Amino acid sequence: MTGKGGKDLRRLELVAFALLTVYTATLIYAEARFSQDFVRNYFSDVIGPRPFYAVNSVLSLSLMISTGVIFLINFILVDGLRGRGKAPLFYATQVVMFVYFALDELFMIHELVGLRFGVNDAFFILGLGIVEVILIVGIGELRTMGPRAKRLLYTAVVLFVCMWFIDAYAPKRAFLRLSLEDLFKLWAIVFFFMWALQICRDRIDDLKRGSGSLIAGSA
Repeated sequence: MTGKGGKDLRRLELVAFALLTVYTATLIYAEARFSQDFVRNYFSDVIGPRPFYAVNSVLSLSLMISTGVIFLINFILVDGLRGRGKAPLFYATQVVMFVYFALDELFMIHELVGLRFGVNDAFFILGLGIVEVILIVGIGELRTMGPRAKRLLYTAVVLFVCMWFIDAYAPKRAFLRLSLEDLFKLWAIVFFFMWALQICRDRIDDLKRGSGSLIAGSA
């Protein structure tokens, strides 16, 4: 890749390598300064009482990160912050949102917030969902998205809502509660990932055709 897009990609690579270097140095320092047992907390594998322990959480986390990466590619394809229209800002917000969702999945942030303030943590997730809807409608140029991208997005939203209602209102020990909640979440993120990928494909098609549309796509 050459031109502005290539320069933006190289800058992102430099930032990523700088952060990874700091991370690497920090963990090496931690073992040297404290002990191997201390640093093992950060290198520990996911170990459970049976094979495929925590597989659903790993799948969800991987898809959330992948969705953020796809939106990062979309951001690069519109020449980053120099791009025209609302697309660059929208893509940047989606990188932030899905990376946050991945961190929340990994570190249980919304559960900790719920415990800290004594509220149902499901409503914290609802707030994030509302923010996402505002971003999509406000700067996501929903009306100009391709038909398939819209279908994938609407399906993801419906699955997210199903997950949220189970989380918010189903009794904690209800029959199939845990499976349904987490599987609705998994399917929601699958469709969000497919949505991000479809936007990327539509954007590449637009570039091939020389289209000026930033988010518009094909059927």
